[in-house]
Parts: sequence; C-alpha cells; structure tokens
Amino acid sequence: MDRVDINKKMVKSLLSSIDRKGIPELVAWLEQSDYFVSPASTIYHGAFEGGLCDHSLKVMHLFDERNIQTVERAPEDTVIICGLLHDLCKVGAYKKFIKEQKVIYRHTENHASRYYHATLSLDIIEGFIELTPLEHDIILYHMGLFGCHGRYCEYSSKDMYTAIADNCLVQIFASCDTEEAHSC
Repeated sequence: MDRVDINKKMVKSLLSSIDRKGIPELVAWLEQSDYFVSPASTIYHGAFEGGLCDHSLKVMHLFDERNIQTVERAPEDTVIICGLLHDLCKVGAYKKFIKEQKVIYRHTENHASRYYHATLSLDIIEGFIELTPLEHDIILYHMGLFGCHGRYCEYSSKDMYTAIADNCLVQIFASCDTEEAHSC
C-alpha cells in the first residue's frame, strides 16, 4: 500500500469516527474528488501527488499536540475537522503536467481557490456538515495574516484579532498550518 492509499484510509477512518449529520456524504464527496491525490500547492509545501491530504494530516497531528497543551481543549472532532478540511478549497484546483520528464502542477484556469481560500473551504464544508463557531473561526482564520493581505483579503486583521482573543486555538491552528507548510 502506497502513501496515498495509507493517508486515504486514515482520513476516511478519522472522519467516519465523527458522529455528525452529513459526514458520510462528505466522505463520499472526498472519495470522488481529487482530495487524496491533489498537491497542496504548485511549488511550495506538498507540491507532489497526495500533498494536500498529507499536509492536512500533518496539520491535524500538530494541532492535536498543541491542543493537548492548552487549558481549554477543543474536542477531538474539532481537531479532526479543522485539520483535515481547512484546505478543501484546493480540491480541483490543480492540473498535472509533465514537462521535461518532470511532474509539475499548475492552477486550473479560473478555479475559485485562486481568489478565495478559507471562505471557499468553509462553503464546501458547510455544504455537508454544520460547524461549531470555533471550527468556523479556526478554518476562516487558518492563514493568519496571509488571509488579510495579498490576493485573498478575506478578513480584516481586527476580525482575526477578535477571534483569537475569544479563543487562542484560532492562532494555535494558524501557527500549526504555517509551521507544517514551511517544514518541507
């Protein structure tokens, strides 16, 4: 069994352990999508087949480690949902090319993830399951200041600060995502 298959089995098992309406439909959607084989980016972290799923699992594990150390811990469901689903916006976002016998990935033309990131992930997730307010905030602000500036500008730094002040796990998750993305 290769890494993609191992990660797929693990993700399906973790999500299926959650007792929430819409989870079976979400898992079925993931299976029919390119979530398990898609890269996480074109040239940065996880720019390889299966990189999106691999990145998501690593973020989930980091978040779980940090969550255990906090006073007000998030439930296990929250750790799983946020870790595995925060980048669903990248499903269908990349096309694989072979150039000079090397695999490269490029954004598909006009895919919404080029313009929206966290809000697109939230739209996809909330089409299947209801998120808690904490899960919503963690996923919305998972890019930290990167989501306030540049091409996305999905929220203001003031709104992000307010969410972090309400629950430090918002910042902790963003740091896990950044840490994992820069560990490759």
